[in-house]
Parts: sequence; C-alpha cells; structure tokens
Amino acid sequence: MSDREIISYRFNPARNAQYLALRRRLQPSCEVIEQRYALEIERLFQPGYELYKRRGVDHMHFAVQGEDGVSGHIVAMSLGGPPSPSGLQAGSLGFFECEDDPALARRLLLRALEWLRSKGTRRAWIPMDFDIWHGYRVMTMGFDEVPFYGEPRNPQYYPALFEAAGFHVLQRWRSVEIVGAQDVRAIVERWQPRHHDLVSTGYRFEQVRVDAEDHVGWLHELETRAFEGSPGHMPISLAEYSRLFRLHTGVLDLRFSHIGFDPDGRIAGFSIVFLDPFHVAEISPSACPVFFLVAASPTEIALRHGIGTALCYQSMRACLDADHDRVMFAIIGTDNASERIVGSRIGDAQRAYALYEKLL
Repeated sequence: MSDREIISYRFNPARNAQYLALRRRLQPSCEVIEQRYALEIERLFQPGYELYKRRGVDHMHFAVQGEDGVSGHIVAMSLGGPPSPSGLQAGSLGFFECEDDPALARRLLLRALEWLRSKGTRRAWIPMDFDIWHGYRVMTMGFDEVPFYGEPRNPQYYPALFEAAGFHVLQRWRSVEIVGAQDVRAIVERWQPRHHDLVSTGYRFEQVRVDAEDHVGWLHELETRAFEGSPGHMPISLAEYSRLFRLHTGVLDLRFSHIGFDPDGRIAGFSIVFLDPFHVAEISPSACPVFFLVAASPTEIALRHGIGTALCYQSMRACLDADHDRVMFAIIGTDNASERIVGSRIGDAQRAYALYEKLL
C-alpha cells in the first residue's frame, strides 16, 4: 500500500486520460457511451467551464498513483453559496472510481474529506459529480439487470466502500419495469379520470419541442424550481441547461414527452421520456420507453391537482398507441409523490440507488 501515493491537482489533461482509463477498466461500457463520456469530461475538466466561475466554488482532484497506474480517483468540490437546508456548508464527492480495496478507498475518501473540511465544508454527499445536474446516486440493487439510458451504474462494491468510510444513506430511489400490455394498460386506465378532470377544467398538454427556445426555457425554469433545496442543487444557466438537455435529444422521444399548462397558460409540469436504445435489446428488437423525469411546479404541488398523474397518463397513452407493451419508471425517490403515481407496483422494483452523506 505504501507505494501508492495520493496526488492532487485541479486541471491536468494527462491525468484526465488516466481517470477515463480507470473508469473503462472498472466498469466497461459500449464504445458509443464511452466516447460521449470522454467528450463531456474534456469539457467539464477544463478551466473555462462555467461552474468554476461561481463565487465560493472550489474543487480538487485526488488520484491514487502507483507504479502500475491509477487505482483510485475522486473530485471534491466545495459548493459555496448558501448553506444546505440543514444550515451546514455542503460539498460533493464525485467522479469516483476505485479498485475493490476498502483500505485504499478509505485513504482516498479521507484525503478528499480533509480538503473539504479545510474549505469550511461540514457535510459531504457522495457520489455526486459536482452537483445534481451532472450526475449523482450509486446503484445498490439490480446489477444483473440490463442497464437503461441515464441509469447510475457502478461496481457492486461501491456502497460498501462508502459505508466503510463512515458515510450513511441520505436518500434512496427505485426503478420498476412494467412488462406486458395488460399491466401497462391497467396503470393507464387508473390515471385516466385525473387527466379527464384536468382537461375539463382547462388544463392542456403539448409535446416537448427541443427546437423551441421557449420550451427549453420553461423546462429550465420549472426544473430549477422543482429541485430547489435538494442536496446538491445549484443554479445553472439557461445556456448550460440547454447544452445538457440537448445531449439527450438522440434518445428523447418527443411523442411521449409533454409539457402541461394550467387554465391560465402557466407551465404546470412536464414529463421526459427516453426511448432507450440499450435496455431490453437482448430480448426485444424494440427500444423501451423510460419515464426519466416527471416534475410539477411548486404551485401545482401545493394545489395537489394531480398534474403528475395527468402527465403520466398523457405520455403512457401515447406509448400504448405506439404499441409499446413495456415501460420503465426510472429512479423514483422513496416517499416521493411519484411513488403514489406508480402505486403498489413500486414494490416490484428491480433496481435501487442511494445518495450517501457524511457530516464533517
């Protein structure tokens, strides 16, 4: 162990390549995904990226370097800005990759935590790639399932590494796949009355248009407000949101993704559905619709009109009309309103995820 040194740096293209090589070795993926990820890392890890210009934000890479190469990597970020909801200054630990060596992982994590503590951070979240906009959560169940687009993926031993270093679970999520036209139709029919009631009172629904600046702007505004106060939430510019959103346009199915408006024409919520090109490829030639995000405005949440249920109906009805007999409800937060939309079927979840926290 002593021949492995923990080095630190902020910007280093050669080290970035070593991180990517470690990631490919520990969790290999298809070539297309690896190429896209490498391009995104090149952008995120260069000094001109907008995140580094925010007041109070600082970051540091830590890598375990040995004669045989890099065996661990993490990025610690002091998020700056106002304290977290608990009143404690928060930081994130992300872009984590490490060999299955608890002692080595503990050394790496403690070094990153020491740096965060020196920046005034008093609570740290892992795994979180900078903030919630760039990727977070670790998979804890479902490692034998076929991955779907946008799903957190990691070696099975990562949660144990975090727990051995003193982290505890802060939040949990689950994903459930509904298979069979009859089961899918049963859920849709349960939602239909809510959709009918809202339409009759003046609510309307439109397909998301990625080429419409107002649509992307509405999504940015609503998603920013919907996740305000969540761990790792930071303001993001419309330009960066648009860039991140358009990274997914290749799998965003506009037939199934909708924006809802209230009777006064205000945006009330939206549903984002990917037509996943990777999931179920082994057992079906068709892609699987993945309900990746359903969000309601704070006003609608307070009114409890059921806009989320109505949006799901609108999108699911379109899936059925397109002859899709299986859907994935992705990454639903425990005790979140979305659990009520899925109902008892959440108990059939095949996958689970978590975000860990440690107080410093």
